[in-house]
Order: sequence, then C-alpha cells, then structure tokens
Amino acid sequence: LIALDPTVLSYFLAVTGPAGLPDGTIVDAANVVSLTERDEYSMFSDNIKRKDFVVSILRAASHKITSGAGSGQGILQAASRAGLEQRLLAWSEDPAIESVLRASDFAGAIPRSDRPFSALVLNNAAAGKLDFYLTRSIAYERTGCGSSRDVIVTIKLTNSAPAAGLPPYVDSRLDNPPPGAQPGDNHALVDYYATPGAQLTSTTLNGRPSTAAVEHDLGHPIFRVSLELPRGTTQTLTLHLDRKSTRLNSSHITI
Repeated sequence: LIALDPTVLSYFLAVTGPAGLPDGTIVDAANVVSLTERDEYSMFSDNIKRKDFVVSILRAASHKITSGAGSGQGILQAASRAGLEQRLLAWSEDPAIESVLRASDFAGAIPRSDRPFSALVLNNAAAGKLDFYLTRSIAYERTGCGSSRDVIVTIKLTNSAPAAGLPPYVDSRLDNPPPGAQPGDNHALVDYYATPGAQLTSTTLNGRPSTAAVEHDLGHPIFRVSLELPRGTTQTLTLHLDRKSTRLNSSHITI
C-alpha cells in the first residue's frame, strides 16, 4: 500500500515533464498541487465531474511517471525527498518487506521508544476544504542538564483564506461555529505528540493562559487543543513541558 500527496506528484513531474489530460489540460510540476487542492472546486459545480477530473489527473501523472520519461536517478531522488518529508508512505503485509520499510523514512511509523520525539498532527474539525490556505510551523526548544529538561513547543497556524470568492463547498462548515464566525474561518483539532514521560506544565494561546486535553498513543502523551482559526490571523499555541530524562542535550529546532 502506497500513499502520497499532490506535492509528491509535483516532484515526479519535475523529473518526467508534463502530462496531458483527455480534455487538453496540461498537468505539470507547477500546477498539479493547485489543480488538485484548490482549483478543482472552482472549476466544477458538479461533484461527480470534479472527482472524475481528479482521477484523470492521477491517471495521467501515473502513466507519465511509469513511462520511462526523465532519469531513473531523478525519480529516485524525488522519492527520497518525499520520504524524508513524510509525503510518500508505504506499508506491506509481507513481514519481511514491512520490517525493512519500518526502518526507513517511508514507514511513517510512530516509534515505540523513549527517544526524543516531536510531531504535530492537524485534523480539520470544520469539515470544509480550507486546508489549502493553512500554513503551520513548529519550534521545539529544550534546556537543562539535570534529571529533568524544560521543553517549550511553539506552534503557529496561519489561515490565509480569502474573504470572498470561494465556492460554498470549500468554506461551508459542518461543525458548530462560534458566534460571529465569518466565511473563510476554519477550525482545527491540534494534536502534539511528545516524548514518552513528558508532562504538560502550562499552555498559552496567543500569550494568554489556556488549556489542553491529554491523550495517549503507543506510549506517547498527546496534548490536544480544539482551535478556532479566524481568516487572516495567526494563532500561536505554546506548550511548556517537563521531560524526565538524562539523555537529552540542549537544542533548538524549527520546522
């Protein structure tokens, strides 16, 4: 089983060159992401025709990638980049193959160990199609040299959706938006996966005290915040953690 996102297609098409659709549309590295994540909703009012269009893109890109166009080394380099970015993932029911995959960047597996771990997962709680306009960043900073380490995680989410012009299918919401919500506003369920043993000591949202729910998965604590994302704003969520360990060194990582 192989899963990939439209950005992976852009990496491959940059190597192979453009692909043509039956209707004459040219799909290439420059437009495949916008076509599949944004433009399709404005191009078609009929959902069946829209989905058929997306399938035609996938077929054309697949045929181009497997046609032998471009260089084999270029395809491998594109796949390697996609694996490093966790955009191209693979799984096999064959235990021998899966054991190799799990040791690679292509597994996307959450580690079952106490090694330092940091992962941000967003789920669209509004059930709309505004994620194309959502950008995110995460900064991870740890300090201390005793039996415990202070960890500060800063998550920034920016909603750059336009104020008007989006089809209803894109900016409609199926949740319960708060009073005063405007078209283009979004809502995300924010999950931060931390290193096993990490304790949450405080949470702030845009510099003000806030709260987070605590869940667990595969031994990792998950700190969860349900976050409204008004259009044209940046929400800054800061988690202060206490990590009991003697294995970590001071570091600062921004993604």
